[in-house]
Amino acid sequence: MPPLTRTFAKGLGPPDGSGWPVRAGRRRLRVRRRGSRWLNLSLWIGLLATGCEQQVGPTDAATASTPSRIERIVSLSPAMTTMLVDLGRQDLVVGRTPWCRGVDNATVVGTLEGPDAELLLVAKPDLVLVQPPASGLDPSILELQRRVGFELIAQRLDGVDDITEVVQSLADRGVVSASMAQAWGDRTDFIRTAVNAAKESSRADDPSIDLVMLYSVDPFGLVGRGTYLDEVMIAAGGRNLVRRPGWIEAGVEELISLEPPVVVLVLAKPDDGRRLATLRSLPWKTMPRFEVLLSPDAFEPSTRIYQVVANLRALLDDSTQDAASEVDP
Repeated sequence: MPPLTRTFAKGLGPPDGSGWPVRAGRRRLRVRRRGSRWLNLSLWIGLLATGCEQQVGPTDAATASTPSRIERIVSLSPAMTTMLVDLGRQDLVVGRTPWCRGVDNATVVGTLEGPDAELLLVAKPDLVLVQPPASGLDPSILELQRRVGFELIAQRLDGVDDITEVVQSLADRGVVSASMAQAWGDRTDFIRTAVNAAKESSRADDPSIDLVMLYSVDPFGLVGRGTYLDEVMIAAGGRNLVRRPGWIEAGVEELISLEPPVVVLVLAKPDDGRRLATLRSLPWKTMPRFEVLLSPDAFEPSTRIYQVVANLRALLDDSTQDAASEVDP
């Protein structure tokens, strides 16, 4: 299950797990348009310096000093909902998807694919948050915006810059203070620095740890270049051996051909170990070291990105130390 970026490699359909567009067989929330038609809607030291163990949290001055014209928010993005929670504005959320966390009292009004128009009208939002798919924002959402009159933040979430753009857009509307938006930008500068440095470094002088990250095992889902988790790997001191962009559904041959020294499996919750057993049973030329990144936040490109980086960095450090101890006399 890749993070909620709506960016897929060719041929990759919605994976299993909560937080994703509804699969065949699940009930879809409808929205009507002109009748009954559907609406188709660096680095580690910098990380330590940011105090990565703390979530982004508001101060009384940060929230109270900025008057807001936004009093009711509908979020059709679980990741953006998490941002509002971290920024202390979950009290404004009146509508959500079934997978949004931390706003259980808000009414479910839609999914990543779009809202139910009737439920959205009842919610009377001042602001709607949307993650557009790769094909772009459905013009029907703009038509609904014209009829209802809400403001709209429509932002893809493929990396830290996109997350920062959402935070800044919230500040521009007075939902959070300018100082809080600036603090968020400062806290994540080490990620931008790491990503930019990775683009300029050569393989010979790059001390990063080669690895492959998987978001699913059945089928094998590889984290490709130019994604949110690719930036997480870079900022944590890793180098992605997958060369293709996006979220990639791969076969056994492609996975084995990468010959990764480290394989990181991302899980939102503990499992029974079958996924790791499947990975270990593959005909590797050299058996990789396997690590599990257990974090529901890893599946949402949100203001918790630096915490995900910290968790992965700890895994890679442990992996390096374990490998070194195996060769020590």
